[in-house]
This record gives sequence, structure tokens and C-alpha cells, in this order.
Amino acid sequence: MKVLLLLPYAWDTSPGQRYRIEQWVPDLQRLGVEFQVETLLSKDEQKTLFWSKSTFRKALLLLKVIFRRQAQLIQVKGVDCIWIYRAAWPIGPAWPEKRLARKGIPIIYDFDDAIWLADTSEVNRRWAWMKFASKTGEICKLAKHVVVGNQILAEYAHQFNQDVTIVPSTVNLDIYELDSGSESETDNTIETCVMGWTGRHTPSAYLIVIEPALREVATRHKIRFRVIGAPQYECDGVDLELVQWRSESEVDDLRPIDIGIMPMPDNPWSRGKCGMKAIQYMAMAIPTIVSPIGFNKELIQHNQNGLLAETDEDWVNCLERLIVDKKLRKQLGTEGRKTVEKSFCATVQAQRIFDVITQTCKIHS
Repeated sequence: MKVLLLLPYAWDTSPGQRYRIEQWVPDLQRLGVEFQVETLLSKDEQKTLFWSKSTFRKALLLLKVIFRRQAQLIQVKGVDCIWIYRAAWPIGPAWPEKRLARKGIPIIYDFDDAIWLADTSEVNRRWAWMKFASKTGEICKLAKHVVVGNQILAEYAHQFNQDVTIVPSTVNLDIYELDSGSESETDNTIETCVMGWTGRHTPSAYLIVIEPALREVATRHKIRFRVIGAPQYECDGVDLELVQWRSESEVDDLRPIDIGIMPMPDNPWSRGKCGMKAIQYMAMAIPTIVSPIGFNKELIQHNQNGLLAETDEDWVNCLERLIVDKKLRKQLGTEGRKTVEKSFCATVQAQRIFDVITQTCKIHS
């Protein structure tokens, strides 16, 4: 089976693409799938598109990448199916997907966010309409099979297509290896406790949820807040450690964290999230606290494999419980790791994707 992968981002640069498509490719290749990979934006082009304030530069870039993708699509031949992540174009309606569908090659459509909503970075807010977010439903209709990251996304996709499979985002446990040493579970000597958050985009919309609790906890305990991937972040009254996100050190950058957090505002975009930050912490056996929103409520069973915190008071209580109780940190971290090994391991989920590909390719044979 030969599969054409149409990806929006350069390889090893986008969290969603990395923890879904890219991570499954090696296992799928071992199962006999051959891939032709076509990426759209280079690493430098992504920086321009997402962070530059120059409208002219962005307009030229978008024209350039659209022509590039068109050239890629014209040459499509000799493949058994096409696997599209998010969309073929970064902006505009579903024209390229419709053109591909007319070729008669079955399409697998994959997405892991509520991308039918016009959510954008702050710098691109006024251009959100250009994404034609509603085309998500059109592409679902065109696809032979839709793959999504959670139940909320599946409910949306089912409005347009009955062949929908939920495959969660995953981690490679060969990379997410645990430290060989272990700290004492009974020694609760007061020391600096490291809270941690990781992400690639501006954290303000998410971390504002927890800032009141962090400030209150900081008045009573020695804490440090390690923020990975947001070098401009500020939080008065809290000792910050800002770390540049790098794919090559991503796992090692998580190791110093004693408590992983995933706060989120309760809105439609957050409800479509697939819990990737929490899964990363849990894979490293880091005790995890999350907002009880969307998929997080399925991922975390309170007091079993992590903690749920909704209000400021909840966040303060959960943070303080873990700060003072190393035994509880160890217990929740261990159970979190078991959860990932069972359900969120790349090798486990790659087999399910292989079944989807096999089923879809049979339509074309």
C-alpha cells in the first residue's frame, strides 16, 4: 500500500502533527505501508506566517505555498490513498480536497482540534476568516474515512461522515523513558517544588486560569514555575524558569518537573483539545493536574492517575497536596504512566491506523 501524506508543517516542528502522523509513520512502515510525504510550510515560513506582523510578507508567503501545494497535487499518481492532516491549504475553501476527490483516490482526513472554529494566534486574529474554518465539514464529506483525536471531534465529524475512528494522540515510549533513579516517597523535607507547563504557542489564554492559584501557593511554599516554549511569559510574584522549546531536548526538558499542569479556559476550542500536554507529563510519570474540560475528564480519573481542578480553590488545594506529599506524587505519577502505556503509546495506536489505511485502500483496489 502506498499512501500520500499531505502535511501542513515541516517535519518535526508541529506538536499535533508530530504526536499523530509523524509518530505513527515508522510503525506503519514496518507493517508494510509505503509513504510519499509532501509538506507545505518550511520551518522559517511557519515563523513568518504565525509570528510576523507584516501583512505583505504573509500575503506573498501564502501565494507561494498555495502554488507549491498545487504543483504537488498535479503530480499525484500511483498512490492507494491520500492522508490529509487538517487541510491541504492553510487558507481558503476546500478546492484542493475537492479536486483530489474527483481523481477517485480515497482520502483519509485527520484532525485533532476543533478546527471548524476560527481560532488563530493573536497576531493573525483579524485574518481568521481567511481560514474558511467551515470547510472542515466539507472535507469530512469528501473523505472515505475520518480519524479524530477524541469523542467531541468525532461527534462533529459524524454529522458529515459515518466512517469515523477515534485515535488519540500518542507518545513514543522508547523516547519517553523514565529516570532509573527514584526519590524517597517518605521524605517530605521542604524544598523547591517545580511546577511545569509545556507548549509551542502563547500561553496567556491557558495560564491565566492558574495564575491566581500559583501566586497564592508561592506565598506559602518554595516553588518554581518551569514554562517551556513561551520565552516572553510573565507572572508577577512567581519564580519563573523560562525554557526555549526544542524537539531534540523535549523529553529531557520535562524531567525537572515535579508537578505537570494543564489549565484551560472552558470554551468550545478547549473542549476539542486532545490532552497532549497531560499525556506527555503522564508518560514521564509526572503527577498531573488538569482542568476538567473535554477529553481531560476521560483521561484523568481524579485521585487515581491525576487530579482535576476547576476553581482557584481547587487548583490551590491540588497543588498544595502534591507539594507536601511526595508519596502521592509518586503514586499518581506511576498510575499516569500506566495509563499511557495502555492507551496512549504510539505502537498501540499505529496498529489501529494501519487497519484504517487497509480498509480505505481496499476501496481503491
